[in-house]
Amino acid sequence: MLSRSEHETEEIARELAKRLPPDTQAVALTGGMGAGKTVFARGLAGGLGYGGAAASPTYTVVNEYGGIFHFDWYRLAGGQELYELGWDEYLERGLCIVEWSERAPGALPPRTVRVSLAPVDGAPEHREITIEEKWS
Repeated sequence: MLSRSEHETEEIARELAKRLPPDTQAVALTGGMGAGKTVFARGLAGGLGYGGAAASPTYTVVNEYGGIFHFDWYRLAGGQELYELGWDEYLERGLCIVEWSERAPGALPPRTVRVSLAPVDGAPEHREITIEEKWS
């Protein structure tokens, strides 16, 4: 699908939140720097009932939004570091939204929805968003 603005990206994420299968463990976001991953995560958290401000956890690795865990794996040294942070426990406690999920793809659980965001050439605000809801 095509988003023409940050607002539309958030709305697409809110719509996804309404139709996430109840046993979803993670939403894995991929895309380059500035692709809109944090905007998508903000919309998803809002669609799941979080009313506060969702920000990128780039320097903290994870932010908690009342049972929703927003991860940024950009600075991870490897999958082992993720497990040392308690990744398994987070998966048991609630839904995990993961930016830069391609940094440790083997850590993603089977019940993961994958979302890729990519800028559209010649239209700086436009994003192509692809959602894969098949379980791996």
